[in-house]
Amino acid sequence: MSVYTARNTKHRELSGDAISTRAFEQLRDFIRAESGISLGSAKRDLLCSRLARRIRHLGLRGYDEYYHHLLTVDRDGTELQQMVNCVTTTKTDFFRESHHFDFLRNHAIRQWRANAAATSNFKLRIWSTACSRGHEPYSVAITLMDHFGPRVGWDIKILGTDINTDVLEIAERGIYPIEEIADLPREVRDRHFMKGTGRWVRTVRVRDELRRMVAFRRLNIAASDWPFQGAFNAIFCRNVMIYFDEPQQRQLVAKLSERLESGGNLFLGHSENQSWLTNYVEPLGQTIYCKRGPLSTND
Repeated sequence: MSVYTARNTKHRELSGDAISTRAFEQLRDFIRAESGISLGSAKRDLLCSRLARRIRHLGLRGYDEYYHHLLTVDRDGTELQQMVNCVTTTKTDFFRESHHFDFLRNHAIRQWRANAAATSNFKLRIWSTACSRGHEPYSVAITLMDHFGPRVGWDIKILGTDINTDVLEIAERGIYPIEEIADLPREVRDRHFMKGTGRWVRTVRVRDELRRMVAFRRLNIAASDWPFQGAFNAIFCRNVMIYFDEPQQRQLVAKLSERLESGGNLFLGHSENQSWLTNYVEPLGQTIYCKRGPLSTND
């Protein structure tokens, strides 16, 4: 009985009821400063449940000690990254919000081919800003591969970024439980994934030709500067802005529009259709947007 009681007390100590308002506000503000993620008071229990594992792992007694650890002990930022990995959401699927990929097939690719014929510029750059475990950029790669085939004469590269290092490791490996491709058409499964054997029998791996199309990098999209140059033909920033407040959202969309080629497309999440977006990009429907202006040669 005493063992059970001790464990139950430990659980209560790390619950949302136990965290002080001061500790919650300190951690909330710290997370916003370091990642850009804004957590309202309704996320109090969520934050506590996400951080409880780290507190136990470090042998700390609660949220106040954890905050102190972040400020004074974690000098190399190792725990900061672990905290960010814990609080970020990683839900993703192949071809999620399928109408965006229909638009790629039926409209964007046709426009890119027409532009290339007119300008002799066969360069395509696409950015998945919060790529999580890689499903989104690989879905883009599959869509392009099915259209362009071996891409003779085309220079196509996809950038996948995320602030969460755990999911980036998975994305780079390109290995997934076989259940995650169960809803894809059989011809897509057979053409673009390899079945595992032995201890990997219940997994699949993205084929090498697709993996070579995608480069993965860690990036905090809320940072003031992004460490790369150039513009993109399409940017996917889906279900990202919901974690930012409106001033951050406006700043982000402004920066993203600057990184789009004239005529390039911005894809947002289904719940991110804000009226003020028209100040920066032109809506095409179904959370698809276009950067206004004449076509560029993508130099």
